[in-house]
Amino acid sequence: CATCQVSCATCSTLATTCGTCAGGATRTQSGSTCPCTTGYFEANTASCSQCDYKCTTCTTSATNCVTCSSSNFRTLSSTTCPCDAGYFDNSVSVCATCHFSCSTCNAAGSSACQTCSSANHRTLSGTAPNTCPCDAAYFEASVSACSACSYGCATCTTSASNCASCPAGRTLSSNACACNVGTFDNGVQACASCLANCLTCTTASSCTTCPTNRSGPTCICNIGFF
Repeated sequence: CATCQVSCATCSTLATTCGTCAGGATRTQSGSTCPCTTGYFEANTASCSQCDYKCTTCTTSATNCVTCSSSNFRTLSSTTCPCDAGYFDNSVSVCATCHFSCSTCNAAGSSACQTCSSANHRTLSGTAPNTCPCDAAYFEASVSACSACSYGCATCTTSASNCASCPAGRTLSSNACACNVGTFDNGVQACASCLANCLTCTTASSCTTCPTNRSGPTCICNIGFF
């Protein structure tokens, strides 16, 4: 009797006309042939050899990927299946999710970031541990994108209006950045100047306190003064 092809457990007529397949679960019968099951490659032995965990299919060697699984968050690059951005290789087929603050990472947690997203207002710390803290004028909201501080704050924590530091022209008091004396809040970061007559004001022409010998909403000179 002649020997069947290595992939066949039984054959007829020709060595390559398989009746049943060798290699157990590593081969799947297709008509009269016995190609390797998905996730295995032809090693010219009865049993196919298993592809590397990163590959969906491979050829000639375990690490020579032909296709990758998008459901495993992998995309083919040359002959490898690296993890997609936002995921990292955890030595299993399915890539693990990076910490929400990282764009790319090499392990779990907020201290394993490799790159950060400027669109999310984050910048790589540059020193170990590699984190992606929020940029100035933004605060951590425990999601990928940092949230903007209130216009009056230079920096803030936990909420937009909980100021941690103030821009020039404002003074921190009870986690708020009040305009300095002689200026008022005009709805932008830079405080606007009161009239020269006012000590404090709510608008440019509406004084709330006046210097000595002045009074009224525009701090005009009192009678007997000029």
